[in-house]
Amino acid sequence: MRRSEMNSWFTVSPLNYIGGKARILDQLLPVFPEHISTFVDLFCGGCNVGINTQADNYIYNDGNRELVGLLKMFLRLNTKTILKRMDEIVEHYGFSKTKDHNFAYYGGNPMKGVSRYNKEPFLLLRQDYNNSPRSNQHYIMLYALVVFGFNNQMRFNYKGEYNLPVGKRYYREALFMIVSHDLICSYHHLSRVWMSSAQRWSLGKGWPLQAFTWVQGWGASVQKGWLAGRPRGMNARVVM
Repeated sequence: MRRSEMNSWFTVSPLNYIGGKARILDQLLPVFPEHISTFVDLFCGGCNVGINTQADNYIYNDGNRELVGLLKMFLRLNTKTILKRMDEIVEHYGFSKTKDHNFAYYGGNPMKGVSRYNKEPFLLLRQDYNNSPRSNQHYIMLYALVVFGFNNQMRFNYKGEYNLPVGKRYYREALFMIVSHDLICSYHHLSRVWMSSAQRWSLGKGWPLQAFTWVQGWGASVQKGWLAGRPRGMNARVVM
């Protein structure tokens, strides 16, 4: 499915997360139950599946603690606040602003982007992010890294430090309009959403017995023991 079609039919996550299922939502969602009391997205990633699934309650889980922190920040702050802070980061670090100037102004072009110009600001932002305490600003810095980073993706080393290089993308306010409290929560009221960064073996405790669990990569999940000890009677529909 092309991105233009996804935007017309589905809510698309603000994260270009590796392994995202946005392009196959039209194949996945029809096999889900018609009514879901609690939807459990075991490896939520960018949450493309969860935010397009109708349910009474939602549990998003991912082993990547920084990812879950970023998603929680999207829920806590409204669009206006996020955009304002993103503008402040662009100004403070000196990133390109192609909404005000063309590529040539920054020594780039539509094919190569403005990566050369943004390299030094990006490395400084990355250093500051890796040394900052967890807070709303910490996660806004992370999203700025994702926006200006290679392929708009997220990667961390064994120390938990963000380590991707600069990408060729550029700042456009339109890009951030999808980072919207109203969009992410359009039919997921905050009181019905729970986000977790639980690791294997601890999952399933306290979940409703009839929760519907969406699992990506079933074979690997079973081998690692993610669903061991799952409460008896809990439903788990697996779509490969």
